[in-house]
Amino acid sequence: MKECIVLSLSVLACNPASAVVNDDAATGRDDATIGGSDATAGGGRPGVYQSGSRIRMKMLNTPDGAKMFWGTYDSQRAEDCNFTFPSSDGVVRCLPSAASLSYFGDASCSTPVAIALACAPPKYVTAPYTFTGCPNTLVTGAIYNATQLSGSLFSKSGTACIAAQVPAGYAIYGVSGPEIPPATFQSSVITTE
Repeated sequence: MKECIVLSLSVLACNPASAVVNDDAATGRDDATIGGSDATAGGGRPGVYQSGSRIRMKMLNTPDGAKMFWGTYDSQRAEDCNFTFPSSDGVVRCLPSAASLSYFGDASCSTPVAIALACAPPKYVTAPYTFTGCPNTLVTGAIYNATQLSGSLFSKSGTACIAAQVPAGYAIYGVSGPEIPPATFQSSVITTE
């Protein structure tokens, strides 16, 4: 009898990817294959990523059945977005990509502008990230609709405003209209489970 038990344990130990967690009473969860795709999101099984009614998970799928998280998509706004740093209202939201308003469009460095590839114009521009509070927290700047501009480019060097060169293949983009209200982007809450 001892030999059979040892043999069973060694077979299981040699192939952990085939082991199945089947202790619903102890864990309070459904079965999940260890190391397999059943442990990922979807199908009501526990996992790291799970689409909601608005924010959808983008997945990279291979012909052999492998899946990998590829990003998030806001189905209400019909655009890709990312949960990174708090938005300008201090709430972590799924924000779209935006070119940073880190340059200026005038010689007095008072009109913020961004540069981005001309072949892929940004839909949005954003004020640069800021650090606030203690502990130091990075906060996303206000987000605005972008518009392509013509003209000169300037940057600050200390207190001086100096002319800058627009790199080949890039264009200048500025603010079009008022700040997009942060509440129009999906909010989130960080929890510990």
